[in-house]
Amino acid sequence: MPYEAVKWEVELAKDIGVQVKHGVALGRDISVSSLRAEGADVVLVATGLPEPMRDECFQDLTPVSKKCF
Repeated sequence: MPYEAVKWEVELAKDIGVQVKHGVALGRDISVSSLRAEGADVVLVATGLPEPMRDECFQDLTPVSKKCF
């Protein structure tokens, strides 16, 4: 997924109250118990690739392009 699309979706999530924590290790820096104690109803653990893999169908993709569909 293009970076701008990811950034837009993350901002949408933050607009509805989702808290995003970067650079922390579950079990070392934080725990599910500590997040629950802080009031978290849901905990999502997401990882990323250091070098993203991009499918070639996303090359030159624009909002009006239907190249991948």
